[in-house]
This record gives sequence, structure tokens and C-alpha cells, in this order.
Amino acid sequence: MKNLKESFKRYIKNKDLIKKEIISIRDSNDGLILRYKNKKIDVLITPEVNNEKKILKKLNKRNIFLVFLNKRKNFDFLVKKWNILKNYKNLTIFFLNQNQEKVWAIKPYFHNKICDDSSLKKGLKTMFETLNG
Repeated sequence: MKNLKESFKRYIKNKDLIKKEIISIRDSNDGLILRYKNKKIDVLITPEVNNEKKILKKLNKRNIFLVFLNKRKNFDFLVKKWNILKNYKNLTIFFLNQNQEKVWAIKPYFHNKICDDSSLKKGLKTMFETLNG
């Protein structure tokens, strides 16, 4: 998890280079706590989805990032739990490929609003495969 945490820290810092909204990044037991000028985000970092109940329990947080490795098991969790995940407006899920230092992210609540059900799985699969390719 340490390498995944460091990779995500680099990613999030680079993403904030222009806006400079991040005030602090602190380690937590299961990830990070990001403090922005106007919000706090809890980040759950786990290389692989092994405890779905723990992850779903975290969704009750006001702002939450889930960070996974871009693995089939984690992608399958996204697809399988889509009908639950799409209900959380302040949820963002990041999939990282550490070897290539690439990331794809999805906000299920918003993605669900713009994507029809018939093309959902195909679109998600394309993003997953692009990062592995």
C-alpha cells in the first residue's frame, strides 16, 4: 500500500500545481486526508478490493476518494457495485497503473447522469483496458 499511497500523493500534488488548493496532505490508517481551502476529503487507498463492507461503509463520509490499482478484481467491484456507488455525489474512484504512472478516475454519480445503461459497462471496460495497454 505504501507505494500506491506515494504514487497517489504525487498524482494529486501534480494535479493541484495550477490551482494550489491543497492546504495539507496527512497520512491516515487506511489512506490519506486531503485538506483543501474549502473541503476535506478522506482517501481510502487499497491495492485490491478485499473488504467490500469496509469500503461501502466509508461511502457515508462527506467527501471520499477510493484509490485502487487498475486490476480486474477492482474493476469488477466497480461494475458489480455500480448501483450502490452511483448514489454518492461526493465519491471519486481512482484506478492507478503504477508501472506506467497512469490514472483514470470516475465519479459514478455524475457518470451515471450522462451515460445510458446500455453503454455503461463497455465504456468503463474501455477506460480500464486503456490504462493497462
